[in-house]
Amino acid sequence: MYKVLPTPPPAPVAPPKPKGPPRTLTVTGSGDILIHPALWGQAKDDANSGGPNFAPMLAPVRSRLSEADYSICHVEAQFSDPTQPETVYPRYFVHPNLAKGIASAGFNECSMASNWTFDKGLDGIRRTNSALDRVGVRHSGSAATKASSNRIVINSVKGIRIAHISYTAPGESPYIPGADWAINRQSPEEIAADAKAARAAGAEIVIVSLAMGDMGSTETNSGQESAVKTITAGGDVDFIIGHGSHTVQPAEKVNGTWVVWHGNLLTAFFPDQLRMHEGLISRVKFTEQPDGRFAAAVSAYPVLSVASPYREIDLAAEKCDDGVPARWSEAYNATAAIESKAIKSGLQLAKPCEG
Repeated sequence: MYKVLPTPPPAPVAPPKPKGPPRTLTVTGSGDILIHPALWGQAKDDANSGGPNFAPMLAPVRSRLSEADYSICHVEAQFSDPTQPETVYPRYFVHPNLAKGIASAGFNECSMASNWTFDKGLDGIRRTNSALDRVGVRHSGSAATKASSNRIVINSVKGIRIAHISYTAPGESPYIPGADWAINRQSPEEIAADAKAARAAGAEIVIVSLAMGDMGSTETNSGQESAVKTITAGGDVDFIIGHGSHTVQPAEKVNGTWVVWHGNLLTAFFPDQLRMHEGLISRVKFTEQPDGRFAAAVSAYPVLSVASPYREIDLAAEKCDDGVPARWSEAYNATAAIESKAIKSGLQLAKPCEG
């Protein structure tokens, strides 16, 4: 005869642990740092005991960059041997002290794939990447040796795994035979595959820096539009930092992903090329969602390169109680007009003179 045992009382259930707030991460993107001869002269005028000093030119945007958790720049030209520093057209290069200026401005990482990446050969890439390494600025998009050409690098920022991968349009950079591994200039399909691989490797946020566009145009071309559609189609890319035309172009949301074309961050183009002196700093707030993905809310801050002395002005950070130069207002209004459609789609454009 079987004895029926009494049903034991249910084990006490621990109350659910309170779920903390969703994780967030703020990232800034920006346009080209392109050091023309006039900026060389300014760095010499601002020189300190260490030689040419690029930090004062970028100092006005330091607060904007430093308030983010992670800030990304774009280095357009490679670094020269410091004993032969001058830029000579049509090959651009710059004194390695620029790395100190970049770090002083608050940048954490720079995209390196551009149409000038090979201008000083593999030695130039080595010097550039090494100079950034020495000041603690990470880099993506170029490699000095085949052994170091890992295209996908994942960094942890506030405990969130972020991949930033940098590319230039095919054919834009001078060619070094046998060194295809030294620069990321893949097709949009390969960029999408890299983003997917970054996800598979554990990246929680994937950001792509993309150098494309017709120089001087304030409109995107068909190649840009086709590329971003392909790159974002798989849902693996969270934000695209666009640059390459040296002008602000219309931002847009493509397949649910924001694409912002940033123009220039620091430049000294010819005075009559007004749009090429303008740019944006984007600020993306990534917020973790219940499914573990991160939603992106994008703000944009118009910036302007000015002369006498050469400085990069954050138009929204300036205090304008005593008025502003007419050029500042014209630049802000031009950028606002370019981004009018994106603003209606949710891009937050900072107001001028917010201080």
